[in-house]
Amino acid sequence: MHEAALEIDGNRARARWSAPGQVLLPVLTQSGRECWPMLLADAGRSVVTDEDAVRVARGEPGRVVGDFLHGLGTSRRFEAGGLTVDAAEALRLVLLAVKRRQPPRAETALGFPAYLDDTGATEAARAADQAGWRVQLAMPTALAWWGAARSLADSPGQGATMRRRWWLVVEADCHGVSLTGLRVEGSHGAVSLCRTLRSLGGRAWFNRVQAALADGVIRRCRRDPRALPGCSSLLAARVAEMADQEIPYGSPLCVELTGEGWNCRVQLSPDELAVSCRPLVAQLAREAESWRPRLDELGAPGGVVLPPSARLPGVEAWARDWCARLGVPLAQPAQHAACDTMLGWLGAARRGTMATGLWRQATALGGNPAPADKDSAADTANMAAPLPVLASAKNMPSRQGYFEDMSDLNLTEWSGE
Repeated sequence: MHEAALEIDGNRARARWSAPGQVLLPVLTQSGRECWPMLLADAGRSVVTDEDAVRVARGEPGRVVGDFLHGLGTSRRFEAGGLTVDAAEALRLVLLAVKRRQPPRAETALGFPAYLDDTGATEAARAADQAGWRVQLAMPTALAWWGAARSLADSPGQGATMRRRWWLVVEADCHGVSLTGLRVEGSHGAVSLCRTLRSLGGRAWFNRVQAALADGVIRRCRRDPRALPGCSSLLAARVAEMADQEIPYGSPLCVELTGEGWNCRVQLSPDELAVSCRPLVAQLAREAESWRPRLDELGAPGGVVLPPSARLPGVEAWARDWCARLGVPLAQPAQHAACDTMLGWLGAARRGTMATGLWRQATALGGNPAPADKDSAADTANMAAPLPVLASAKNMPSRQGYFEDMSDLNLTEWSGE
C-alpha cells in the first residue's frame, strides 16, 4: 500500500507519496510544478483546473473560482461565469485533478490551513476521500511545520527539555496570514491558539507590489500603466506570476512595458519590494506583539516557524528581528517539509503506534528525549497530563472510507479568532 501526504491552503495543493522502501516523490502538474493551483474555471460545458484554470484567470478572472477553502463547513456557494459550487465540491474537483497524476491507491495524511475548524476539517477530509484519497490522518499544517522544524537538529539553539514552551507558526495564503500558537512539552506539541488576519491576505500584498511597480514606471516615463488597458493587464499578470511562486516575491521582479512611441523597463529587488510592503509587515508585527501575553500563558518562548508561503516581502526580516529579541530560533523548513513530516506520522499510524483521525497535537519525530536533571524533573511535576497521541493497535478506532465525523477525535481545545 502506498502512502501519501496532501497539503492544502487557499492558494495551492501539494502532494508527495511513497511506497515501503522507496524514496519520497512529488506529484507534479502537467508542466512539472509541485504546486497545484487551488482554482476552478468555467470552460463553457466543462470545468478546468491546474494550469488551464491559471490561463483562464490571466485573461478572464471573472470565470474563475478561487479562495474558496474558508467556505468549508458552511452553506456558502461560489459563482464565476456559469459555474456555481460550494467549497467542498470545488475542493473535490481540484483534488481529482491531482489524483489523476498520483500513483495507485494510497492512504493519505491531509494537512489543512489553520483557519478551518473541526467542521471545516471534516469537510476537507470527506472531499479529499471522494476525490480518491484515502484519508487516515488530518491535521492543521501548522502542526506539521512545527514537527518539521523540530526535526532540524532538534530546534537549533534549543537543548532538549521538558519545560513547557510555546512555538508560533506563521502561514499565509489568499485568505489571510494565520498565526498558530502551539503548547510544546518535550517532543509533544498541541495546537492551542489560532488567529487569522484577513486584512493581510494575498490581495493586500499583490496590490502593494503592483503599486510599487507602477510607481517605478511613473518615475521613469511619467505614465501610469494602471490607466492603460494593455499595460495594466500585463502588469497584473507579471505580479500574479511572482505571487504564485513557492516563496512569493523572493527574487527580483521585472516588467517591460511598451506603448505608442515609448517603452519602459522596471526592476525591483526583494529589498525594494519589502520597502513597499512595510505597512503590512508593521501590522503583522503589531498583531504578533499584542498576542504575546496569550502565547506566554502557554509557557516560555520556544521558537518561530516560517514556511515558504509566509516569506512575503519584509516578513522574514521581521521574524528574524523578533526571534533575536526573544532569544529563540527561527526555523524555515524546506518547501516539502510539512508533507514529509505527515508521511512520517502516517507511517507510525500504520504501524499502530499512533491513532488515526483528526489531530490537533502530535509527537515530533526524531526529537531527543529530555534530560533527567533536577530542573526538568521539577518541570515535569508541573506539567499537564501527557498528550494522548499514542495508542495501542487494539484500541485504535476503525476507519473505513472517509471520516463521517472526525470531531470526536479532536484531542485538544482549539480557539479561533
